[in-house]
Amino acid sequence: MTDLNVLKEKEVPPSKIYVPVRGRSRDIYEVIGEKVRQVLGEGEKSDIMVLFTLVKIFKRAIFADELARAGLKNPVGREVSKEERQEAKQVLSKSGFRVPDSMRAYSVDDPELERDFGELIVRALIEVMDAGYLIRETKQTRLAL
Repeated sequence: MTDLNVLKEKEVPPSKIYVPVRGRSRDIYEVIGEKVRQVLGEGEKSDIMVLFTLVKIFKRAIFADELARAGLKNPVGREVSKEERQEAKQVLSKSGFRVPDSMRAYSVDDPELERDFGELIVRALIEVMDAGYLIRETKQTRLAL
């Protein structure tokens, strides 16, 4: 297990202690950003999809800082109204996050993105729940008679 980097071995004479190796856990922004790029590749369409996914999950406008955490270099979508921005800021404030008054918030409304959204959510859920081992990797083919 130490060879596979699952456990870390620590010697405390006369015994050895094994501790699970855990990397830094990734937040939802990083997971969504990565999965969108796996499904759609790099580009403006994937940036729009990241924004769309975050809007659908959180049911609010998304701030530029959140988009940056998902790997976007430039904000995309439409800038929301002052009222929508204030509502989103209140939600984050209740959760203990501080949002500067100058930070812009964005949203996107595009029904065509729904198709890719489903595939993305499935991939993200599988990774977050570490359930990849439950997925059939090969497709069985049969001859129809």
